[in-house]
Amino acid sequence: MSSERRRFPRVAETLEVRYRGAGALDEPWRAGTAISLSAGGLRFRSEDAFPAGTLLSLKLRLPGGAEPTAVNGQVAWSQLQASGVTEVGVEFLDATEPQRALIDQLVAFLNKRV
Repeated sequence: MSSERRRFPRVAETLEVRYRGAGALDEPWRAGTAISLSAGGLRFRSEDAFPAGTLLSLKLRLPGGAEPTAVNGQVAWSQLQASGVTEVGVEFLDATEPQRALIDQLVAFLNKRV
């Protein structure tokens, strides 16, 4: 029996992500790099560390998308790497069913390439 607890398939893929505090309209968008994606969330690299529970507004640049996909998420974990960069795990909070379906299709397509 597998110890895998994830609800959504994921793919290791490098994507552009922008983030800022949820509702912080006066904050500038910061750049990060997503390194893992699923319809339920993502893992990204950041210069910023966040405590678990931090709410973020995110914009994901998905391949083939004309406009970035906007979604809010909650930090599940944040870990400083030896390189000095922080890896952050985020669970999507308000992804719509069409957004989740689009991400699921992208994940399935990218997993078939490997």
